[in-house]
Amino acid sequence: MSTIDMDEELLNIQEKLYVIDIDTYYLSQDKMIPNLRKEIIKFDKLDYVIVPSDYGHILLSNNKFIVKITSEHGKSVYGKIIKYDCPYKKLVLSKSLIKKLDVSDHQIVTVEYEEPLQITKIMIETSRKIKNPLLILEFELKNKTFLNKDDIIVAKIFDKKYEFKVVKLSSSDTDNIEIGIINNNIATDIDIDFEYSD
Repeated sequence: MSTIDMDEELLNIQEKLYVIDIDTYYLSQDKMIPNLRKEIIKFDKLDYVIVPSDYGHILLSNNKFIVKITSEHGKSVYGKIIKYDCPYKKLVLSKSLIKKLDVSDHQIVTVEYEEPLQITKIMIETSRKIKNPLLILEFELKNKTFLNKDDIIVAKIFDKKYEFKVVKLSSSDTDNIEIGIINNNIATDIDIDFEYSD
């Protein structure tokens, strides 16, 4: 078997891992983490995950950073690997991903390599009362890795809160997708259109 075939075979492995949340992971660390609360908020916003070293090495050695996580009752989310120092057979998830999967600590999930399609167009529902909605939304999207249809994006600016609902996502070759990955060059690579609720 060639190295390429072996790598492809390894990438197709489905791992059964036990969920632990990000707070539990950091509390188990022996060292002090500077700006811990800030790190946890960032981890949560960007749908980061931490995988065990054996599985993480397979993915990262092939420059693969995205995994699909599926609960035992069939709900799926995507996560972006940022570290691979999780204890054996464990998977660190953010509170938001745990909520989307409807799982709790120590429940088993299936993890596999799979990347969602690249988002090229977004249709957003929002209020006409929001000034410069595109500017606000582009800023918020910089803090996201993935976007789901029907997601509510909330922007807080000073004492005001603005809501944007994702009503449609498209990729370059699929007009209607349920979830996609966001490119860093939002202003140039993604078309954003608005429809108004008022």
